[in-house]
Amino acid sequence: MRKLFQLALMVTLTVGTTMMASCSKDNSDEPEQKMVNGTDVNPRNVFPLGLPKKISEIVLTLNEKGQLVQFSEPNSNDRATFEYKDVALGSTQAPQVILTETDEPDKHVYELYLNQDGFVTHAKETHYSNDHIAGKATWDFAYNADNQLKDVKCSADKKHIVLEYQNGNVVKTTTTTVVKPTEVTTITYATASIRPIENKTGVMLFATTLDADFDNLEVAYYAGLLGKPSKNLPLQSEKSGNKATSKWTLDSNGNPTALDHSFSNSSERFRTSFTW
Repeated sequence: MRKLFQLALMVTLTVGTTMMASCSKDNSDEPEQKMVNGTDVNPRNVFPLGLPKKISEIVLTLNEKGQLVQFSEPNSNDRATFEYKDVALGSTQAPQVILTETDEPDKHVYELYLNQDGFVTHAKETHYSNDHIAGKATWDFAYNADNQLKDVKCSADKKHIVLEYQNGNVVKTTTTTVVKPTEVTTITYATASIRPIENKTGVMLFATTLDADFDNLEVAYYAGLLGKPSKNLPLQSEKSGNKATSKWTLDSNGNPTALDHSFSNSSERFRTSFTW
């Protein structure tokens, strides 16, 4: 499977949309539950209003505990599944979660090791093709004092992604590998005509809006496993002089229902929709 999350949620558009503002109150005062082991992981610790039911055509399936167990498109063999283990958080002896992403004949299995806050700090990836091992890689993740993702390293191509924050928001991402020049992207959260939009639901699209591409593992964010969200929704980004614009459509409660993404150097537009 190659980036189920990124590829399936993007739909090419030929028309524009508008962004709506909201002043409604966030009623999510629910305290975070205490987590002890992998079976206690709960996305509500990251998504205060709960997970979306769908992201574009992708259906998010939860178990009776509210944990994400499957991320899939209808009528497609592409899917990501999560298995939660009775292993103490912070333990390095065994993984607390197993993530399996399938796109036959390929399958990627990730053994996810969580810290005591329930976020991934290390992952062991095994790539299978036709049931034979085709490759292996390791991933390492680090978080800031607010439990937001700040650093990602992958043994493949020695990829290193650094996310820099100001006022609770990612304002710059830097990606280095051994196969490409260093890429630097800056992100802004307000324009002359649009004030900052509060990220009430916890939505994060790392590759799309922040240019932080960690392949298939982005889906782990929607299981509540890759740290806390940014304070606001990103509006613009720029890399090597090329600009991208994110236009958010909000419902009456200020929750995002759609993101339209456009580029200064291309006529293409992409839409991601959210069903709550």
